[in-house]
Amino acid sequence: MNLPVSSEWIVTATRQYIAERAKTHPEIAAFVETLDALPLYVDSGGGVALRSDGELIGFLWEEPQSITVEMNPHLRFLAIVTGSEDYGELACLAPVRGADDRDCPLCDGSGRVPGLEESGINVKNVICYCGGTGWLPRNVPNPPQE
Repeated sequence: MNLPVSSEWIVTATRQYIAERAKTHPEIAAFVETLDALPLYVDSGGGVALRSDGELIGFLWEEPQSITVEMNPHLRFLAIVTGSEDYGELACLAPVRGADDRDCPLCDGSGRVPGLEESGINVKNVICYCGGTGWLPRNVPNPPQE
């Protein structure tokens, strides 16, 4: 991936991520130290992180041996969306909707999971399958049907 930041910036941001969590979430800080990459998208199971060489890697919190180059286009998309929002230095990586991209079928293009606000759920803690963009790139499959 062609990045607007240096490998040194990624290393520094990773160290800062670890330091910010060392006291409140030492297990996360320790895992990220092992990961040696900047988490861009995380959930309760794992996430996607940016290595200093610019590669996106996937991981599972409970399985350090799971660390591998992330090939899933949906997870790569979420990592770029979230990373570009969380780190101003990565803002230019924010995905831009193309002519072949489509509205997210889960949120119908709103970027918000339907029914959460009406149920009193804090929508800041839950993101839609589209990462809040309201759309999906053509290479990302639709969400699984229930």
